[in-house]
Amino acid sequence: RRTWCNNVYFSALPSAWQSMVKTVNKKVSVGNSQSTIETVQDKIFLAAEIEIFGSRTYSFAGEGTQYQYYKNATANIYKMPKWRSNRVSSNYWGRSPHRSSNSYFCYVKEDGSSNYTYAQYNFGIAPCLCI
Repeated sequence: RRTWCNNVYFSALPSAWQSMVKTVNKKVSVGNSQSTIETVQDKIFLAAEIEIFGSRTYSFAGEGTQYQYYKNATANIYKMPKWRSNRVSSNYWGRSPHRSSNSYFCYVKEDGSSNYTYAQYNFGIAPCLCI
């Protein structure tokens, strides 16, 4: 997802937007059930569990702090367009791997709460960028 965000998604933005997008340092878990946090440079990124919810339930500590944009927890359910007519929103991926599994990643459930599941599932994404 990280490669796709920084290459495919970024390239699909209008050139005027591309010129405004800033490269940022993001603290990310290396995954693989390891607590190691590394700093990477991204133009487009997915938010970590802590950046969305302000707390961690499933991920390791150290991936940042909550963004103001996500402070209204109720608003989290409106970040992703709904895929089914009987829902308000849809599930979308975050960037945080689960702290005790090689196969799970954290995501935002369609009701706006935190959860985790296998990385193979077809959920949406809500890319973040800084200008």
